[in-house]
Amino acid sequence: MAASDVDFLVLIDSIGLLSGILTQEDIATRVINHGIDHLVNTPVSKVMTWNPIFVLSDTLYVEALQKMVQGEVTRLPVIEKGEVIGLVCIMDCLRDADKIMGRKAAKLMAANWDALERYC
Repeated sequence: MAASDVDFLVLIDSIGLLSGILTQEDIATRVINHGIDHLVNTPVSKVMTWNPIFVLSDTLYVEALQKMVQGEVTRLPVIEKGEVIGLVCIMDCLRDADKIMGRKAAKLMAANWDALERYC
């Protein structure tokens, strides 16, 4: 993750179905806090989040945003026909809301835009 400068991985099984995700939070809470000191020999399956929240490809942005807020996450895998086809980020939803709501939304978000972009 560090070498590729990513903080979120979607993990799929051998037939392409979503099996979990691995986030910086997973690493911090399950590796660092639990004192796992042999990372070289620790399988991803011991620290990943199993059965993560996801959305289908025809899910509306507002529904995806609601799922993120309720699940306290900033990214969701996107599934189509059982396979992972992408990732939606809270910033994607907020940008779309900005286009729909216009200048009023832009003004409300402008003050926090930089902080929000750090999450995506």
